[in-house]
Amino acid sequence: MGLLAVAGSACNWAFDLDETDLIVPSDAAPRPDSDPRVDNDRDGIKDVMDTCIAPDTDLLVDSDGDGMRNEVDPCPTISELASWDADGDGIGDACDPFPTAGDRVRCVMAFTDPELDVLLWRARADATSWELYWPRALIGRAGQAITTDWSFEGPATTTYELFGSIFPVQNGAFVAYARGDVMTNPTDIGCALAFDDGVMSFQMLPSRLSVQIPNGQPDVTLPFRMQLTLEPKASLLRCTIHFAMSNSSYTLTSPVDLPGGNLAFSSDLETRVYGLIIYERDDAPPL
Repeated sequence: MGLLAVAGSACNWAFDLDETDLIVPSDAAPRPDSDPRVDNDRDGIKDVMDTCIAPDTDLLVDSDGDGMRNEVDPCPTISELASWDADGDGIGDACDPFPTAGDRVRCVMAFTDPELDVLLWRARADATSWELYWPRALIGRAGQAITTDWSFEGPATTTYELFGSIFPVQNGAFVAYARGDVMTNPTDIGCALAFDDGVMSFQMLPSRLSVQIPNGQPDVTLPFRMQLTLEPKASLLRCTIHFAMSNSSYTLTSPVDLPGGNLAFSSDLETRVYGLIIYERDDAPPL
């Protein structure tokens, strides 16, 4: 009888017949999102179907301090009162993943709700977690790695743009995985900002493509913006990093195997991620 009750409840979840519909996470449950009815950001969309698990307050803050709220800012990661939009797609040129029209902002995360951060991000199985309770930032240090609990990748082209800062007081790297497993895996694909005896480089994983970045300053906090663009139809990954202080950027593009996985971060250094913007487009040209 008990088995039938469990099976019936599972079918209700699967076919959306459960009368309770959405439920808010329980503080008593360590991983309440294992229940497919859960709606962690309380927006009326179940997490299993939600393409943006973020609170409304993330849109109300001004992440780049330019006087425009994230909700109306054509470029939420760059401090510009006005941002040109040459292709007219609503994304400012300074942060537009593609120069031709068609990009859309699907999600803005400013990490204003630490409780939601804890529910959404979990430590990778072979590491300890980043600090997730810090207001408006995810903070990583040596030996720490996190992965999202749900995939934010769309069916066509998805670009993750994150902005943060890194303090390279020793050798190490910050890695953003466009597709990472719960465990560290050789098939993980992503982009890395690395420091080795004062030499700074930008790398693509797992291909190990690399470009050396001149004039690295290993003793100062370095703000950066990083974009990871996945083109699943062409099995391509594009990694781009921008440095506002030097007004420079570097891009690496390579064919990659695209195993399943979620967005993940790891760091050997003091790293802070202040925001994540997710762009998508259905008609992306080849990278």
